[in-house]
Amino acid sequence: MTTERVLLDRTAVLGRICDSLGLDGDASDGAEAPCRNVLLAGPWGSGKTTILKLLEARAGAEETAYHVLRFSPWAQLGDEDPRRGFLRYLATQVISTTPPPTTAGEAKRAWSIFRDWGERFITDGWGQAAVESIGSIAPGAPVAFALARLATDLAKGGKEPADGDTQPQLPPQGEALRKQLSEVLETLAAANGAKRLLLLVDDLDRTRPEYAVAVLEQLHHLFLPQEGETDWPLSSVWAVNIEVLEQFLYEHYRHQPSFDPTAYLERLFDRRVNVPPLFQTKDSQAPSEPERLWRDSLEKFAEDLSALAERSPERSEAIAAASEQCRGSLARDLADGLSYACVGNLRLYESIREGCVDYWRTQLKAGEEDWDAGRSKRLVEDARRITLILAYPGFRESVALFDGMWPFFVNRLNDRMSSTVTEAIVHPSYRHLDDPNLATLLQDLGALRHEDKAERYVIQWEGVNRLSRGLGDMLRQGF
Repeated sequence: MTTERVLLDRTAVLGRICDSLGLDGDASDGAEAPCRNVLLAGPWGSGKTTILKLLEARAGAEETAYHVLRFSPWAQLGDEDPRRGFLRYLATQVISTTPPPTTAGEAKRAWSIFRDWGERFITDGWGQAAVESIGSIAPGAPVAFALARLATDLAKGGKEPADGDTQPQLPPQGEALRKQLSEVLETLAAANGAKRLLLLVDDLDRTRPEYAVAVLEQLHHLFLPQEGETDWPLSSVWAVNIEVLEQFLYEHYRHQPSFDPTAYLERLFDRRVNVPPLFQTKDSQAPSEPERLWRDSLEKFAEDLSALAERSPERSEAIAAASEQCRGSLARDLADGLSYACVGNLRLYESIREGCVDYWRTQLKAGEEDWDAGRSKRLVEDARRITLILAYPGFRESVALFDGMWPFFVNRLNDRMSSTVTEAIVHPSYRHLDDPNLATLLQDLGALRHEDKAERYVIQWEGVNRLSRGLGDMLRQGF
């Protein structure tokens, strides 16, 4: 997804993060002191990763720039102890950013350090790779292996006894440990021509629940600035699905009756910046975000249609009608017709738009000529079916195409609505029973009707048959 198509009105969100970090101003002139830990909260697919990329570019462009570190616990840690894994990550950053040695003396000194400390890591494979690459990374060797040695000490619980001692040396603790880390972080920033480091953390909510909590807590206590530490050389922005992270925290601390995950996160982060999902606006003077996205997709589709008309002159009239609709009110009709919370996910919404355009292009090539003024309503119905296919594939495959499954599904749906007992749903056919988007979508497709007095859903068999035929046609064409 391109930045222009995804970001939309997210520039204000980016600006608020920059203001929070002090990227666009100087706190010394009486302004509020910069935040050190910022939580970028939004649902999956809301554009958080794109915002982090733009933030990285903005931070790197400043004269007193942060040096930016991009970190994904999901991709870069696996099951490793978070403290040790993050120290390894910092070591690789030193290795990848330091210039080659300028003198033979530097190389010889770095080689001795790698040989000494590399023996500790040789069984992990990482130390071997570091030793072999000594020729190109010598200036960063002391810092890199200081990190490596600290990681080993933390993992083993202490150093080997020194000569004449009988007890192992404990690893540095508390203020002494953070002092060492502060010096290492300052060195890493200075090596990249910056005064501070900016750590951008993404995909924490994609790790296992207990591991996500461990990463959050251990990185915060060991590497991130604590309350009152205004001179700590590293700031951070964490992009997370807040509902998922709070659920992780709640499950981890569920035996503490008074635990509040929201209050817990407020203690860890100076500021929370929310990324809104894609949603409709009621401003009649300006198109909504969904309408602007549809206009973009339909404009590209209209350009494709022009090329198609040249290759298929016998289809020129139908293609011209399709092109006219694409540049007319169709974008608003489609945006208004897909007003479901599930399409607040930008990735899903893009897939829906691409699927619609692909399907309509296939229809035109196959000889579909009914692109008159009444076609808009049917195109909206196409888009709803494609939304059903992409957002709820299990429902289409297990229920939608089979008349015999509809009564079971609707009975379960009604039971779920009337039941006061919440039970986990594991069957793929019914796992979306608690999602109001699905029931609303099926109503809009004419397959269900809600009886308000009886407070239950009723099957509309004519709509079910029409939906089944439409889905079947799409399925036979590979959609």
